[in-house]
Amino acid sequence: MSNICIKELDSTISFEEIKLVMEKAHKAAENDKLSFPTSNLSASDLMNKTLNNGKWFLAINNDKIVGTLYGDIKNIKKWFYIGTVVELKYIAILPEFSGKHILSKLYEKVFTYAKKNKIELCFMSMSEYNYHHRHVAEKNGFILIDFFAAKGLKNYSLSYAYWLEGNCPYSKIRIRMMLQLRKIKAIIKRKILKY
Repeated sequence: MSNICIKELDSTISFEEIKLVMEKAHKAAENDKLSFPTSNLSASDLMNKTLNNGKWFLAINNDKIVGTLYGDIKNIKKWFYIGTVVELKYIAILPEFSGKHILSKLYEKVFTYAKKNKIELCFMSMSEYNYHHRHVAEKNGFILIDFFAAKGLKNYSLSYAYWLEGNCPYSKIRIRMMLQLRKIKAIIKRKILKY
């Protein structure tokens, strides 16, 4: 397992290989009652959605992809940040490589990428029931910052943020208050508006 290295997508790697890793990883997670909006994407969909503003980071072991993460540079307007961020997407680790700190290594590459692009914040969203990923995110300095209902998913979603230059500018009390308000809004949206 010590042969794992993190590299950026290059011409030696196909989107079919990336899609296969995502399918295997997400299929294992679906056994834990998690659903992924990316499950229905084809390799060409992945390519079309990711060739503009971001960068793929891949965990490689013995010339095979064992983990994926895409850092998408985008502008957001959220309660916790307005401006350019790197959103972490398409995160997948093959189940047999779970617990090998691969996701932490992928995070480090994305943080370096964000700093090079003078970006202050990385964030990502995930299912409220993705306990393993939540634990790894928190262990790597991400802060639970938002709660929402994502269209088409059964579960509620959480957003985690990581400030690259210093600490989160909000107090824990303000974050807790905003999370409670956002949770109430998400529940109302889902139950009353059938979102």
